[in-house]
Order: sequence, then structure tokens, then C-alpha cells
Amino acid sequence: MGGYALGHYSLSPTVRRRLNRCAGCGLTLAAVLMAATGWAATYRWVDGQGGVHYGDRIPAQYAGAQHEELDGQGRVIRRVGSYAERQKQAAIATQETAEALAAKERQRSDNALLSTFGSAQEIDQARDRLLAQERTLLNGLKVQRKQNPPAAEIARLDALILQRYQRMEAILLQYKTDRARYIELTGRR
Repeated sequence: MGGYALGHYSLSPTVRRRLNRCAGCGLTLAAVLMAATGWAATYRWVDGQGGVHYGDRIPAQYAGAQHEELDGQGRVIRRVGSYAERQKQAAIATQETAEALAAKERQRSDNALLSTFGSAQEIDQARDRLLAQERTLLNGLKVQRKQNPPAAEIARLDALILQRYQRMEAILLQYKTDRARYIELTGRR
């Protein structure tokens, strides 16, 4: 008759397939449960008096302290520094990231400067062109200001004139730093 026997009764093929499926599910569940116990972390930490403690979780008063995570055989998987150490490491990482971004931006800016200008004289010429445009705009605003506009218009024109002067100062400063950097990068004046 072949197949499984329950007492002296033989099982039908349909029942046999269902039992095989259930047995497979049961074995899978057992394997997962056994593995889950292996996944549970064990922690080791030192209390304030220097006593070493082990547990599946760290008590709240030691949560920010230095501790180690152990595997099932007691080997250290991971070391976790104190809260202050982790904060210090995070600050260092943030600073290093900012420095790397600044260096990358500096490199991009240097590449743009070198590809835009062929000499320091070209930088001076570009500066002079921009300043000439700003002076033209400034002179136009001054002419409008002299035409005795209403008080509200005078305040607006004065603000625009001030903006033109500030823009001219910013242009002078930007091109001065660009020229100095160009000379530093190329060694040519």
C-alpha cells in the first residue's frame, strides 16, 4: 500500500501532501525560532563601581555609556562608545564632510576661473566692463533723482542708488579675489 500509516489505516495522497506541507512549515518555523534566539544580542557594560555586567538589554542608566555587543559565543561584534564619544565622532565626521565639500567647491570654482579667463588682464577687463555698466545705471538713477520726484519716489531712488554703490564694491572685491587666486594658480600676472 505504500505511504504513511496511521495505526493500520493508510492515508490518501491528498492528506499525505497536506501533512508534508505542514511538516515543511513546521520545520521552517522551528528553524526561524532557533535562529531568532541566536539573533538576540547580548550586551556587556561596566557600572559606576567598575563591575562588569551582561544582559540582553542595557539598563536605562547605562544606555549612554560605553558598551559592547556580543555574539552567541561571547565574541565582541561591535563596540559602542559613550554618548560623549559618539557626539565627538559625529562632530568630527560633520567637520570632515564640510571640509570635503568646501574643497570640492573650491576645486570647481578654480576650474571655472581657469576656463573663463586666459590672463589676469582679462579679469581686469571683465571687472571694468561690469563697473561701467553699474556706473551707467547709477548715473541714470542720479538723473531721475535730480528731477524733483515725489518723496516716496526719492526714498526708492535713494535705496536703488545705494544698491548700485554696494554692487560696485562687491564687484571690486570679487574680481580682486578672483585675480589673486588666478595668479596663485597660474603664477602669471
